Amino acid sequence: YSTGARTLHLYIDGAEEPPSPLVCPSGNLTLNNAPIEIGGSYGQPTRDGEIYVDDVRLYNRAVSPAEIDEVRAQPIAADLTGDSKIDIDDFRVLAANWMETDYTIQSDTGKMVAHWDFEGPAGSTNIADSITGTPATIVGTASLDGSGAIELPGGRDGAYVDLGANIGNVIAGLDEYTVLIDCDWDGNSVGSWQRLASFGQEGTAEFAMFTYVSINEKYMRWNYRHDGHDETTNASSAMPDMKGRHQIGITFTRDYDNYGCTQFYIDGKQKAFHTQTVAAGSIGATTRNYLGKGPYTYVPGDTTTDPNIDVRFGGKIYDVRIYERRLAAQDVNDVYNGWSTTLYFPLEAPANWSDNEPVNSKIVDF
Repeated sequence: YSTGARTLHLYIDGAEEPPSPLVCPSGNLTLNNAPIEIGGSYGQPTRDGEIYVDDVRLYNRAVSPAEIDEVRAQPIAADLTGDSKIDIDDFRVLAANWMETDYTIQSDTGKMVAHWDFEGPAGSTNIADSITGTPATIVGTASLDGSGAIELPGGRDGAYVDLGANIGNVIAGLDEYTVLIDCDWDGNSVGSWQRLASFGQEGTAEFAMFTYVSINEKYMRWNYRHDGHDETTNASSAMPDMKGRHQIGITFTRDYDNYGCTQFYIDGKQKAFHTQTVAAGSIGATTRNYLGKGPYTYVPGDTTTDPNIDVRFGGKIYDVRIYERRLAAQDVNDVYNGWSTTLYFPLEAPANWSDNEPVNSKIVDF
């Protein structure tokens, strides 16, 4: 509609439809403040019907025929058949595209900030973080076995691995994280409450720790202590016999409730869930970061200290990974199964008809 010429034009598929144009005999066409309805008439009875609506545009001026043609020439993203509507025929084309196109992308296990794989010749004591290159130190008598593992004897004075203070600086203050450990445990023969790994400050008020619980070979715990307050995630229900080789993992995210949650994984499957009351990163930049040892120290002859306070891990450790994000359950399972890819559909696939989705989002569990 042109106010100057008081002329109303009607276009259908780019062509002006008779009896258009219509000229208002006097005055201008005036719009009131009634709602604009599509598929209905304001204040009038509504009749059932079917209409396909893809795009509605309002301009504060009269557009030219050339501009109308330009708009018509713009493709409709979801109109895969080109018939100017979206229906089951477009979905058939979409399904065919899915079947013919490989949308497999890398399993989302990125943002790994530390990785020790214990590869090296038998007898070697050289253990380096493959991400940062920072060497770890074996404290006591132990070495690589030549088969991608380090063997630790366990007991109250057994050897352990000092990962160094640098990893504490890396993981300090993370809002989310994942720790995965591939190990082969000898069982409780060398003592109860064996400590698989720990990250802590000097003293015993600030630390996080994997521990086997007492002499129970089907019970593990992730203990997160801040200012003397313990947050424990206990994996004890429907647990396998932990003696032998298993992948043990913990994930944390703040994106749950007030302080976040932890999830405990055994062999790629969630075994425990805990709602936190202390936020991740509360323990700060840890300086005592160990494999095979806890944050405590047992002093021989000290009758005031529990003799089981520092029983160390007995067995082999094959692989340790730390991520600066919470891996999803599928991603943890992928790492356990050694898969480098899994069938995910990114939102850039033809199925996505919406805009502004995160680039790395994915659709799973069809």
